[in-house]
Amino acid sequence: MSPVKTLEICQKLYEQGILTYPRSDCEYLPDAHHDEAEKVLTVIEKLSSVKVHEAVDKESKTPVFNSKKVEKHHAIIPSFSCKITTPLEGDEALIFELVAKRYISFFMPDYEFLQVNINADIDGELFTASWREILNEGWKSIEKDLQDKDDKKITMTKIFLLHCLKLRKAKTAHATILTCWKRKLKLRQDSLRLLCSKL
Repeated sequence: MSPVKTLEICQKLYEQGILTYPRSDCEYLPDAHHDEAEKVLTVIEKLSSVKVHEAVDKESKTPVFNSKKVEKHHAIIPSFSCKITTPLEGDEALIFELVAKRYISFFMPDYEFLQVNINADIDGELFTASWREILNEGWKSIEKDLQDKDDKKITMTKIFLLHCLKLRKAKTAHATILTCWKRKLKLRQDSLRLLCSKL
């Protein structure tokens, strides 16, 4: 959907009293809007298929509620004064749900993860790997597609790391430069083949 089409739909939803003023690039809301959270969440459930997540804490006040950073217009959100109760359809529903999910994320727990970085020096060869262990999906649980991509990336990294760190004790003969390069090439080919087989 083009930016022009998106703005047209937002403008239409604004004129119907469904969304707040759409021509705003502000990312913050007035502090007073926090008191209207219950009403906004009710509007979201009436007009869309989006359900308020069980982890939502309506009392939570994230930094997005900051009157000092709001100038003429605040961030785009569903209007708590909306009188329409019929679920939206088509592109209107799509745009509304995007705005609704962003609003719901304001009341979700933090996204928590453990960053793991490993450097292994094996016979002069440096192997590195890093990944994130998710501790709490928090607000990212709303964005399932993005989360699935992160999980796939983590799995591939772990497979590569485990493969590279398989060691065994053995005697080796003096190797020529050509032999060393062949060994490195084989290791990389084996690692790539293992990764591909897991996709």
